[in-house]
Amino acid sequence: MQKISNKKVLLNRPLIFLFITGLILRLLGLINIRLGGDFAAYWKIAGQIVSGRYFPLWSTGSSVNSNLHFGPLIYYILAIPYALGRGDYRAAIIFFALVNSVNIWLIFRTAEILFNRQIGYIAALIYTFSALAITMDNFPWNYNLIPLCILLALYFLIKVRKGHSAFLPLIFVALGIASLLHIIVVLIIPVFILLVPWKKIYWQSGLAGAIICLAFLFPYLVQSGQIIKIAVPVKENCSFWSWLRYHGHGERCFNQIRNTLFIFRYMSASLFNTKNLLMAGLCFLMTAFLLLKKKLPQRKMFVIWLAIPFLTLLIYSAGIALHYYVILFPIPIFLFSLFLTELGKIKRWGTVLRNTLLYSTVFFNLLVYLVSLATIRI
Repeated sequence: MQKISNKKVLLNRPLIFLFITGLILRLLGLINIRLGGDFAAYWKIAGQIVSGRYFPLWSTGSSVNSNLHFGPLIYYILAIPYALGRGDYRAAIIFFALVNSVNIWLIFRTAEILFNRQIGYIAALIYTFSALAITMDNFPWNYNLIPLCILLALYFLIKVRKGHSAFLPLIFVALGIASLLHIIVVLIIPVFILLVPWKKIYWQSGLAGAIICLAFLFPYLVQSGQIIKIAVPVKENCSFWSWLRYHGHGERCFNQIRNTLFIFRYMSASLFNTKNLLMAGLCFLMTAFLLLKKKLPQRKMFVIWLAIPFLTLLIYSAGIALHYYVILFPIPIFLFSLFLTELGKIKRWGTVLRNTLLYSTVFFNLLVYLVSLATIRI
């Protein structure tokens, strides 16, 4: 891992350009985002919090089990822009765009330390213009703050691995906050636990981390019975070929294949804004190629981060959606950035191939996002 000054990163002109550009793109959500659906329900409760009429202790019921409730954190977060904007829902769009634009700096910083500065720039560039990332970053929804929490947890993990064990509790604070946004985050807590260099950790930091982790998970521990129920298989008539073609939101069929497919469809959606089977297959080949390389940096991190959600979701047979796989963020961007770097090493045409693929990906995502502004989102 490289040692780089935070001050130099903050004064980095290309990074400042990417941050400003990314923020502007995310603020364009003001054009087509409207108050409706979950956003409207959240906004109403945020207004009740601001007025002092209601202080929820739970969220509304889960879509897969109405008796399972998440933490109420999203309501209290939205109460901030509600108060600042005096009830104008557009304040929430601006708030989310501003907060999530920090991800651009974080993804650059983490990639720069874990790999090198070139990969940091590539990762930040891809994220800045990713159509999926932009549409997540500016829409007020509980899932859409999870990437920020994961990046913060990864940044704190890097600090711990460099010998600053005092940052250990902050890893679990970031992951705990994310888990109160959605229970799916629980699946990556073991990833971070396995990546912590425990032999170098003072027992006080370890104890504090364990207490913080249990405190944030307490709401789910008391609902363990409901969590078990959603993993129970449900009999359903499934046609394999039609499922393979239309495989998407709310799927229950063929959960073992489904979960594997979703991992690589999430990758293709993150990078190329498509869930096409061919692109998902290409993402699988890219991942396999990189993980089989002997000198892949941070191989352990990639393997653990991909394996644990995959293995645990094999037993989950309730309805599932692509956005559950937000817990894999920022792995797709890191892998693609490393792949582009490998392309650049090819003699004669390597640099041309790398730049062509990189900038065509950026341009395609930008074009898709700008065209999508004509479609109302609620």
